[in-house]
Amino acid sequence: MTVVIFDGPEAAGKTTLIDQLQRASDVPVARVRRWGPVDSWEAYIDPLNEDLATEGWVVWDRGWAAEVAYNDLLKRGRDVKEWNLHWQLEIPLMRAGGLMVMVLAPVAELAARRHLRLQRGDGHDDLPVDPHPERRRFLHYAQDHGWLIVHSDRPVSQAVETVKRVVKTRRSW
Repeated sequence: MTVVIFDGPEAAGKTTLIDQLQRASDVPVARVRRWGPVDSWEAYIDPLNEDLATEGWVVWDRGWAAEVAYNDLLKRGRDVKEWNLHWQLEIPLMRAGGLMVMVLAPVAELAARRHLRLQRGDGHDDLPVDPHPERRRFLHYAQDHGWLIVHSDRPVSQAVETVKRVVKTRRSW
């Protein structure tokens, strides 16, 4: 079992990185969970426990870091306590050898990718937030909670190799 959670701002490159990871011949991806907004952070508990018991890799496209970031940025007013997330989700994940990956891109790159999505007609789901505070919020969350930070403005293959290396290291603890 290996659970890897990718999170980060809209258009940061999470799905691209996940797709490349799935294509890697030495990564047995059993399932990819693609999350959208949830009503409560507790919605992640049962799926995480299920995935921790799965053979192979389970990869999440988004997770609870987005709930924290967008709760703040969109002023949703939900009662999201970061310490709950840390103790009930992140600690069990790390103890099981899982990995939390924050995918970040420069603000100008985020803005350009979103603009391109809108031109192509596939950016209608992007959230109406300024990429400056959005990136900053995700970065601070990653730094505060021990997430691996990868930068999507670097080659995707480099990020995939970094994720694989860190997962391998964690399994040997």
